[in-house]
Amino acid sequence: MKLKSLYIPLIIIIILFGGVTISKGLGIWITESTKIPKTISSGTYAGEYDPGDIRGSYTFNDIYNSFNITPEILAEAFNIITENPQDFQVKSLEDKYSDLEVEVGTDSVRRFTALYTGLPYDSDEILPQQAIDILYTNNKITDSETESLLENTIILPTITDDTSSDSNSASETENVINGKTTVKDVLKYDISLEQLEELIGIKINDQSSTIRDLCQENEISFSTIKNLLNELISE
Repeated sequence: MKLKSLYIPLIIIIILFGGVTISKGLGIWITESTKIPKTISSGTYAGEYDPGDIRGSYTFNDIYNSFNITPEILAEAFNIITENPQDFQVKSLEDKYSDLEVEVGTDSVRRFTALYTGLPYDSDEILPQQAIDILYTNNKITDSETESLLENTIILPTITDDTSSDSNSASETENVINGKTTVKDVLKYDISLEQLEELIGIKINDQSSTIRDLCQENEISFSTIKNLLNELISE
């Protein structure tokens, strides 16, 4: 039996929309990110959500939904002061703590979540002291585990999650140099390359390098250099 060409477009539309409707009914059709981590596939914890699949786009509330760690605990662990901890995105940690000598970000949250829940996750990421204190206070880690974690840690400065333009302007004025500042950026503030090389104590060949990377590569305290540069610029 041959179909008339007049009916072919109509049949195609019915098939397409019918397929979408069936897919939605079966839970197969997904148009938005569900913000649900994948589950562990094997072993003792098979079927549990995998802390290693936490993404930077997740909010503290997304983590609460999957791992039952309240946004307030997560905010306290990473020293974030905010009226809406549930809306705080994990990836924001890297920006807010970009001027530190160690990275605090998504992997830090993954490790904290794993230790808090007792789920497996292989990581040697440094945890801030505030997070270690939370874990110990809530009996999530032993005395020996606490001592081990405290051997390599950092105390986080208090960060206020305030996006108002006035606050941002004040912060930028007080701290021009941060973890993303390049050599080229510094030279815009009437500091010569020779002055910068003398201050850091190294020869600089690539002006696109960040000050933090140069310090880390040469085992120099970025925090010290950052403060000295900020003082020079503010004079």
